[in-house]
Amino acid sequence: MIGKRVSVAGSETKISLHLFIYLFHSLVSKCRCRLLACYLPPFLPQSFDPT
Repeated sequence: MIGKRVSVAGSETKISLHLFIYLFHSLVSKCRCRLLACYLPPFLPQSFDPT
């Protein structure tokens, strides 16, 4: 029982870590797109939407 409980907790921790990394990367990419939209408006098309 204890071994199963530890393995389940480890897998849940691994999944949450992957989810956190995924959210962090998506947030960074959104901020990067917004910074590009702020700093490079002449080079982007008018229909470009960072969101």
